[in-house]
Amino acid sequence: MRVSGRNFRLKDNASIAGKEDRNKKRKTKSNEPSTAEPASLMARYPVLLVLLCCWPTMENHRFSPGIGHIDRMVRISRSSLSEFLSRRPFSIVHVDANWDGYRKALGDKICDVEPQFEQSVSFGYVDCDEEQAFAGEIGIVNVPSIAYYRGTELFGVVIGIQQDVSGNIERLMHGQRLDLNNRLSRG
Repeated sequence: MRVSGRNFRLKDNASIAGKEDRNKKRKTKSNEPSTAEPASLMARYPVLLVLLCCWPTMENHRFSPGIGHIDRMVRISRSSLSEFLSRRPFSIVHVDANWDGYRKALGDKICDVEPQFEQSVSFGYVDCDEEQAFAGEIGIVNVPSIAYYRGTELFGVVIGIQQDVSGNIERLMHGQRLDLNNRLSRG
């Protein structure tokens, strides 16, 4: 038989069926997606399945930069900043990014001091990659950083993981200059 300039030979059904069986065997050995039963997919990819099932509910939880270390911090955006700052007389905003490996160290420091100041200080978190306009507006040049607010006014920004968070909150409350020293630099 000749179709558009090429020669094709007709095969009988038995030889076609044999070729299909060989192709099935090849496909199951490769890494291509298979039409396996859902039970076997769950066994092969349990974490992915859990993430896909829980994704909508994960968005409703408060953000925790240290994955469980700063449960009471609220993730804020530029649009929700004024409402956040008006909650309490003083606020600190942890400005960081998901890719920063040092955010947990500063997050742990904030978590440690939060109980002693929770009545008068609001604790929040901003991802500077998502809120670049906000980060630029307050002068963030490096992460991790903490922006200290007195009411709705920015009091100061301190960069680094070795800052004295508790001391700076005390200074903020008394209207004193913040300690801008990062005694031990990470670099």
